[in-house]
Amino acid sequence: MNILIVDDDSTDVRFLQELLTEAGAGSSRLVHVENLRTALQRLQEELFDIVLLDFFLPGSQGPESIHCLREQTPDVPIVFVTGLNDEDLGRQMIKSGAQGYLVKGQIEGAALLRTLHDIIAQHRAQHS
Repeated sequence: MNILIVDDDSTDVRFLQELLTEAGAGSSRLVHVENLRTALQRLQEELFDIVLLDFFLPGSQGPESIHCLREQTPDVPIVFVTGLNDEDLGRQMIKSGAQGYLVKGQIEGAALLRTLHDIIAQHRAQHS
């Protein structure tokens, strides 16, 4: 599984990487970028199975970021990741085009890996 992590907080990125490694995603390829512009460039250059997108990015946030990614790569599922435990916000991000959302600090490795696999499978089924 090729995962693009778009997050400007290196501590959060390391946490996600550790969770995925502990959950057995050792064969997965994790690519980290710090902003939306770089994410859009990487998505043009490489194929990714899923994007983990932080809510607050330099120069872009939430629905705006999802819209930009969705416009360029409609075939790659996006999982919105936030530190805010707000279900209304999560629903808003899904309405904006994300396939799911995760709350930082409430993520467990095995559940994260299962969730990512499920979202990828559902997205592929809907777009095939």
